[in-house]
Amino acid sequence: MGKFSVYRKCIDCGLEAHNEDELESFMKIKHCKHGRFNLCKECRNKRDRYRRMAKTRPYLLRKLQSMKQRCYDPNVHDYHNYGGRGITICKEWLEDTGAFVEWALTNGFKRGLEIDRIDNDGAYSPDNCRWVTRHVQHMNRRDTTTDLEKGTRVCWRCKEEKPLEEFHRNKGRLAGRTYTCKECKNELKRLGQV
Repeated sequence: MGKFSVYRKCIDCGLEAHNEDELESFMKIKHCKHGRFNLCKECRNKRDRYRRMAKTRPYLLRKLQSMKQRCYDPNVHDYHNYGGRGITICKEWLEDTGAFVEWALTNGFKRGLEIDRIDNDGAYSPDNCRWVTRHVQHMNRRDTTTDLEKGTRVCWRCKEEKPLEEFHRNKGRLAGRTYTCKECKNELKRLGQV
């Protein structure tokens, strides 16, 4: 083996090299001691890919970073709506940013679109996410009570689903997100609560 012991361990994945042949899987960098860097070629390529993406796709990287904060950082304002409810990000996207960027580019991403979970109680994953306009995303909220496809809305008071034409908009109530059917509105007027 010679004068010096040959041993390297990748700081990212834990790959070990115990002899000169195994050492070939590590990067050669001139400025490092002994001419080797403690990253295997595969992990180094992942890091380089991320750096290139950070330059070319910063918008997507910010989207992913924002998702991670909402799901995993209790100090973030919206954590209770995401991580606090058990919403997670799939392992593939958590571990490989490139996988998220690749999915986004092959699944209709355009600037100005938002990532939307089809099932609001499901995780951020390729089979549960899509790129949509902000309007479509707002229609997929938990508190949205209007179904434009069916032409119905749910009354906040009686909790019944009725046709759109049977509703009054409640001005001043949650920026118009809650609606009262005409029947309940008349009853509230009769009781003097409106």
